[in-house]
Amino acid sequence: MKTLRIEVEIPEDLRRDVEQGVYYCSGSIVASRVDRERGSSIEIDVLDEADPASLEQTVRSWIEQTIRSSLRYEATTVREWGGHDGFVATTEEVLGSPEIHGLGEGLVAYGPKLTRALRAIRGLCESLSEGVGADPFTLPAVATLEHMHRCDYLRQFPQLLSFVTHFREDFGAIDAYSLQCRNAQVADECVPSTDGTRPVKRVLRPAICYHVYACFDGGTVPGKRPFIACAHGDCFRYESRNTTSLDRLFDFRMYEIVAMGSEAGVRDLRERMIEEVSGLLERLGLPGRVKSSNDPFFVSGSVMMSTFQRAQDLKYELEVPFPNREGHLAVASFNLHQDFFASRFAIRTDDGAVAHTGCTAFGLDRILAAMLVHHGADPDGWPASSREMLRLPD
Repeated sequence: MKTLRIEVEIPEDLRRDVEQGVYYCSGSIVASRVDRERGSSIEIDVLDEADPASLEQTVRSWIEQTIRSSLRYEATTVREWGGHDGFVATTEEVLGSPEIHGLGEGLVAYGPKLTRALRAIRGLCESLSEGVGADPFTLPAVATLEHMHRCDYLRQFPQLLSFVTHFREDFGAIDAYSLQCRNAQVADECVPSTDGTRPVKRVLRPAICYHVYACFDGGTVPGKRPFIACAHGDCFRYESRNTTSLDRLFDFRMYEIVAMGSEAGVRDLRERMIEEVSGLLERLGLPGRVKSSNDPFFVSGSVMMSTFQRAQDLKYELEVPFPNREGHLAVASFNLHQDFFASRFAIRTDDGAVAHTGCTAFGLDRILAAMLVHHGADPDGWPASSREMLRLPD
């Protein structure tokens, strides 16, 4: 292992994204540290076989491209509540709980107590969706490349995707793979050859809402009052070496409330959701704030889109204090898409206009993680008011 220090000025609002995104530049990068105070450099720990000169050129080029494409923007806080005097449990104590089982990089299983707590958190989200008249949907965990292409996800977030394939209808290829696994001594020897598999046409879904738009492909929604859908399930994003705790998992659970209708109707629902979700987290005993944000786009030309998001106040995140490098964790987001997705899926309002869409997204694992560090690693010790609100058994 060796450490490479790259002197480069990184604007304050990009330091977190650079520190987390640099891993996608090369598989030889195993750790990164941006000078958060001055932003004058980034240190990366790399494998011994890495070529320092070539790697520095790649990283420097990516950082400079990111800076060139970005416009300066100051985030605004629209709501804030509660004080923060420290954490009841550390992330190490949480991860050491007998209720949490690590099953691989970014993969965790929860025991009975945390499973009940997670279901209860989802139940609170369901109550919110029922309160706004949302219709429930059940959606697949796999999405087609065609749908994700129409959503522009393939271009904007390729580094997060996990692709799905299967064997061709070829007995020889299937039998050869079976023999390969019978003779394998370790799991790495069971990786199949792409010669026997079909071309990739599917991905594991990275979010819930994309399927909802596909369900309404070429359809019509009300103009005066938006159509509101809700759904939950597992989502998947490859976070490289950022998957070190419950705040960033490869397989995580989301609940989304999706609106389609007029611009005013969708925006009004977003404002209502900001108030109701903020109040919900406050009653659970979690301090937090809602502030403007953006998605951490990675590829060339994408930072302009993230800047546009923030400049238009299209995305807000609800953050709670958390013992990570940033000092906070986004547990929910409130998003306006304007007519972007409706245009791509030909969704119109009943008066003939292209619909606007928006979504409120909850990271269920992240809310659970926030509860664990703020109230304790064992739900039995959580405040009575929180347990009563979640209807956890005594």
